[in-house]
Amino acid sequence: MKQDKIMPMIIAGFIGVFLAIIVSKVVFLIVGTGNFQIDTVPIISTQFPLPNKQYFNNKSIDPTPLINIGPNNNSNLFSSSSNN
Repeated sequence: MKQDKIMPMIIAGFIGVFLAIIVSKVVFLIVGTGNFQIDTVPIISTQFPLPNKQYFNNKSIDPTPLINIGPNNNSNLFSSSSNN
């Protein structure tokens, strides 16, 4: 790069930064007194109500029973040979 092109590039950079600061202050200007209404989160309680007895009782169907498909005599389930 030639020596005579460095100074105009530095000046253009400073002008660009100066204009960016001015434009950002105009565009992002917050109008108001700063009093904002903020929703608050209610306190989470450690007390939970008991579940409905109509759905959660001793006679309900268990959706996660253990299912066995046929007898399995293989004590090493991931071996390459099976003991049938």
